[in-house]
Amino acid sequence: IVSTHQHLEPTSVVMFTFWEKRFLEFHGTLLNERLALRSWLRYHIKFPFYKIVCLTQGDAEEKQRITGNKSLVIPNPITCKIERTSTCENKRIIIPARFSKEKGLLQFLPYWERIELKHPDWHLYLYGDGEEREPIIKLVAEKEYKNVHVEGYTCNVLGEIVKSSMLLL
Repeated sequence: IVSTHQHLEPTSVVMFTFWEKRFLEFHGTLLNERLALRSWLRYHIKFPFYKIVCLTQGDAEEKQRITGNKSLVIPNPITCKIERTSTCENKRIIIPARFSKEKGLLQFLPYWERIELKHPDWHLYLYGDGEEREPIIKLVAEKEYKNVHVEGYTCNVLGEIVKSSMLLL
């Protein structure tokens, strides 16, 4: 059972797997909220799980240390066949990301002001979608960034990377 609602996840796993081996999956990390994560885990995980599944080894070790449950790493891979590479001649930076708090785009954008002043010929392209799309567009307009382009979701990330000189994640 994998739930996308964190507050119900432990409860649903326990309810639907009472006599089975229980797995709890964490998709992502809460790097800036480690204390909140510790409290959340201690409060919500009252039942033994066979394994806690995490994206990274570091996250798995932390959750295993906090909960005492065994952890397993299943990475979130992206596989692609590289047919072309960037010439790195375009003064273009790309950030393909979900427009959400976890990705930190609203925290990153104020730094662009200094970059744009120092390097006015460089352009930043944001590709994605999500709940922070409108706040990102609003911030770009308010700060009057001339070289920030908020694009939508693209299925051609590799093509956009090839046209760029830098990829920020």
